Formats: sequence, structure tokens, C-alpha cells
Amino acid sequence: MVKSKKFLKYPWLNYFYKKIIDLWSLKYFNYNLIISYSSELKVNILVLELIKWIICVKKYNYISCNNCLNCNLLNIYNHPDIYIIKNYKNIINLCEIEFMKKKLFVDSYLSEYKIIYFPRTKFLNMFTFNSLLKLMEEPPFKTIFIFSCLNNINIPPTILSRCYLYRLSSPKEYYLLILINKKISFYDKKSIISAIRLSNKSPIISYYYLRKLWKKRLFFLNKFYISISDDIDCLIKLINDKFLNFKLYWLSTLFIDIVKYNLGDYINIINIDMFDIIIFFYKRININNIFLILKKIFLLMNELVKSININRNILITDLVFLINLNL
Repeated sequence: MVKSKKFLKYPWLNYFYKKIIDLWSLKYFNYNLIISYSSELKVNILVLELIKWIICVKKYNYISCNNCLNCNLLNIYNHPDIYIIKNYKNIINLCEIEFMKKKLFVDSYLSEYKIIYFPRTKFLNMFTFNSLLKLMEEPPFKTIFIFSCLNNINIPPTILSRCYLYRLSSPKEYYLLILINKKISFYDKKSIISAIRLSNKSPIISYYYLRKLWKKRLFFLNKFYISISDDIDCLIKLINDKFLNFKLYWLSTLFIDIVKYNLGDYINIINIDMFDIIIFFYKRININNIFLILKKIFLLMNELVKSININRNILITDLVFLINLNL
């Protein structure tokens, strides 16, 4: 176990941390890195610990000293050789990249390396990637670029070819079950597994579901099941509130589970705590109509993302009538 307080809080990061250091130490050190992940795993904490290890002057094996000048400056996010480029509201523009370039070539080194970290590549566009490519082709001495992204599909091949791509796999389900059960013991096994699968095996989102949203989810799905046949007005009001995005996601996974049940894929059903409701809809709605309902849910979710001024009531009413019509 790496001695890091943050890793004690997020223990699944420990394996990835040591694995990446092993790869760099053996073959890829001083090489640009792209960390791709499929679910929320607190990758930023992992990257900052990796950066600390790289610049630490007193590191031992996998452990940074956390006490040298480099470590102390990074701990307060004020290290002159570390550039963390983040913009969580807008696209990162060329001016920010050009400003970073000037600092890279002008500022002197405090540590052995200069490191540029992009926590979210989705905020980079074609122009900023092209500007970065020129810099990556002729960088200052001992400069490392690190990118982290939910997936790497938006990263151009020209950037990918200049980096080592490390894909973080989500933790195993049984490991997350044990981990979550230690902190949240008042939910049964089926509920915890359902939360893990709904969160795409993200321990962070699983905790959030169980602590903040689980009672709302249980109430919503059970009320939806009770009201679907006879109380359409109540059902429309039930769906259309501030948790609409969550409710549409829960409904989409429920109907996807009906498709899986129809195919005999019982082992991969997401909402295993809602098995009775899955069977109820499976027995009453034709599989072709299930696909139509799913299409309607996905269209509604897409419209909510694209437009703020849409009439949600009309779209939700349309969805409810489609489900009710096919029962």
C-alpha cells in the first residue's frame, strides 16, 4: 500500500498508481501519458500523486517524501514547473495554450521536469490540439504532457501517437461490494450491486446513489409501477421534477433490463433489486414496443441536453402514453 492519505480514502487508485510507475520506470519514463477511464474514479488525485512522485527529490520506490520543496509546492498547487490546464465551463482556447508555451520556454526549472496536465480533454478542440501538437514535437527539455479523459475518442491520432495510452479499468464488482458494504451496511446485497451497476462500477457514484438518491429511486420506480396502468396525470407529475435526468436514466436501465431478460442475459441485469417490476413489464409489453419506448426515452434525454426551452410536459406525456398504450 502506497502511504498516501488520499489513497486511503480511494484505495482502488493504489494499484493503478504502482502499475503506471512500473511502466514508466521500466520503459516509458519521460514519455507523454494519456490516462483513459470509463467511470468516475478520482483520476485527478491519481495524476497529482504521480506528478509528485516524478518531481520528488527524495522519493523511495513508489513513495514520494511529501516534505521536499517540490512536494510542498505541489501540495499547495503553486509549483512553477507544473501546469494544470483546466476549464470546466468553456472550451480551452488558444490564448491559454500560447500563454503556457511562453512560460514553458521562459521560466527556469525548479525540479528536473516540467509537466503539463490536462484533466479534461473534452475542453480541447481541433485548434488547441493542433497548437499542442507543435509544442509536443519540439518541447522544452524534459517536458511531460499528461492527459486524462473519460474516453480517448476525441483525441486526434497525431496526439495519441506521441503518448503512452493507459486505460484504467473499473474495479471488480465483488471488490466494490465489499468496499461499499464496509461503509454502508444498512442496504442489502441486491441494492448495493444495483447501485454499482447503475454507476458503471464507479465507487464514487455508487456511494452517492446509496447515500443521496436511493430512497428517491425506490419511491419513483415503485410509484411508476403502481401508477402506470391507471393514474397517468400522477405519473407525468412524478417524472417531471428536478430529478428528471436521473429518473429518465433509471427508466432507460429498467427497460434495457427487460431486453436482457428477454434474451436470457440474467447475469448482466442492472436493477436486480427491481426484478418483479422487470418481469411485470416483460410479460405485458412486446419486445418490439420495448425498443420503441427506449428510443423515446433516449430522444427525450437527448432533447434535455440540447435545449433548455423545450416543453418537457409534452414529451413526458408522449412517453407515458406510449408505455400505457402497450400494456
